[in-house]
Formats: sequence, C-alpha cells, structure tokens
Amino acid sequence: MERADSGISQVLSRKWRSKASETLASLQAWEAHQPCTDCGGRHFPLETDVQNQNKRRAVLCEKCLKCRTERKESVLEFVNTETSYGEDLRIIKEEFYLPMQSAGLLTQDQLLVVFGNIQELIDLNENFLEYLQEEIEQAFEQVVCACVVSDFFSVSLCSYNELLLPL
Repeated sequence: MERADSGISQVLSRKWRSKASETLASLQAWEAHQPCTDCGGRHFPLETDVQNQNKRRAVLCEKCLKCRTERKESVLEFVNTETSYGEDLRIIKEEFYLPMQSAGLLTQDQLLVVFGNIQELIDLNENFLEYLQEEIEQAFEQVVCACVVSDFFSVSLCSYNELLLPL
C-alpha cells in the first residue's frame, strides 16, 4: 500500500513551518541592521543592492553612498578631462604642426623646439586612456571603490627613462 502523504504528522509539519518563518524573519532583521560594507558602521542602510550572479549584498549607509557617488563622478570627470586633453593635442598637431611643416614656415629644428614631443604625448594619452578605461570598467564590474593606475605610470616612466639614457 502506498502512502499519499509525506509521513510527517500535521503537528510536526506546522512546527517546522513556524521555525522556518522565524528563521527567515531573523535573517531579514539581521540583514536590515547589517554593517555598511564600506565603513563598517551599523547605520540603517539607505540602499541595499544585489550584485552579480553570486547574489552578494552590498549595503551602504547614506554617507558611504554619497562618497561612492562623488568618487565615481570624480573619476568620470578625470576621464573626460584626459579625453579632452588628447583631442586638444590632436588639434595642435593637425591644425598647427602639420600645416607649418608642409608649408615650410619653420625649419625642422624650429618645429622640434615649438612642438617637441607632440606625437609621444598623443600616444601616451591614448595608451593611458585605454588603460584607465579598462581599470574603471573592471572596478565597476567588481563593485570596487577604487582602481589602481600607478602601474601604468611606473611602466611608462621606466620606458621614458630608457629613451633618455642614450641622450
């Protein structure tokens, strides 16, 4: 003879359900008072955000959320400034250097004095922007508050020093 029920009495089943709902309520209460992931303070969270596939929670207090927003805006402003600087360098090259060179208004030595290393600056700016954007994307994907760009400068500085040594 087969049984249609689970074999657990209804009284026991009600007790388990009651315990499960108490546990769920306790977990929700704990999450509501979870410390801020940035400062560790136990403030009432302003924002609870579910991130990525692992469903990790990032709970931020109002102060830390404001700091993250300001930091993100500063980084984006820095990227925009670097982009604008690169565009200015390209304009200088295309609108001044190349026309002066092709018209023969200045000798090659004079052009070198006035425009120096314009192409190197353009190349460095392009490489830096590419590196910076990759680091920022990676930081945003990993919900990291900061990104490290010092590696780029140490590599670039070493390369620049190697160029200067023969001089």
